[in-house]
Amino acid sequence: MGKLSGIAAKLAAENGFAYAGLHPLMMKVMSDAKATLGKGYAVCGGDGVHPGPNGHLAMAYAFLKALGVDGDIGTFTVDMAGTATATEGHRVVSSDKGSVTIESARYPFCFSGDGTSPNGTRSILPFLPFNRDLNRLTLVVKNLKGSSAEVTWGEGSKTFSKAELEAGVNLADAFPVTPFAKAFAELDGVVSQKQARETRTIKSLITNLPGLESDFKGDAEFLNALGLLRRKLLEQSARDAAQARAAVKPVTHTLRIVAK
Repeated sequence: MGKLSGIAAKLAAENGFAYAGLHPLMMKVMSDAKATLGKGYAVCGGDGVHPGPNGHLAMAYAFLKALGVDGDIGTFTVDMAGTATATEGHRVVSSDKGSVTIESARYPFCFSGDGTSPNGTRSILPFLPFNRDLNRLTLVVKNLKGSSAEVTWGEGSKTFSKAELEAGVNLADAFPVTPFAKAFAELDGVVSQKQARETRTIKSLITNLPGLESDFKGDAEFLNALGLLRRKLLEQSARDAAQARAAVKPVTHTLRIVAK
């Protein structure tokens, strides 16, 4: 697989194609994770071929980076001596003395599982720069009176230095559980149902249609039925896609910043 990956990289460079360096990334992440979590920690699944959620996150990282995704979910800027602002996809609902309520239509990625299980996405984070590169929801605080501040977001609180807050803190990385968790889980459920239907459609139906057409060549009634089936499958796919888009509902959340 390493040799095939090298060939793909060479062809991509020669032809100007995008290249996702999946194999070298997975090998490095697997080596680093096993060194910390033990040899029994699977990154490519128990069979070495079919990853669990942790390996899926690493795969997604490689593909998203190759596609040029910048990972900027948004930035909240809070001026402790003035007002608060938010970038596109977010709207400041209210702001008063370090307490800011925001409505967000753009979600950060939310993680599942604990710090050791391959059956969740959280355990792979120390070995993969996912949050740094692809999942940045940034809080910037200006004119803070004090050397640090306690930031409360949802049910979690953390203390950051003045310098950290002025430079920008990645909330998606700093807070293990975010106010987006419930909405993200609901969206993930809708997407999972869509994916399950797509898998059934492709494996059980689409791949068999050319053979069926050949078997019933010239049978107008059967070919018309196949045409109807194709149309219905495409219509259902469009409904599933629309349902997934509709499941992305704005989340209202509050940041509280208290100087220390």
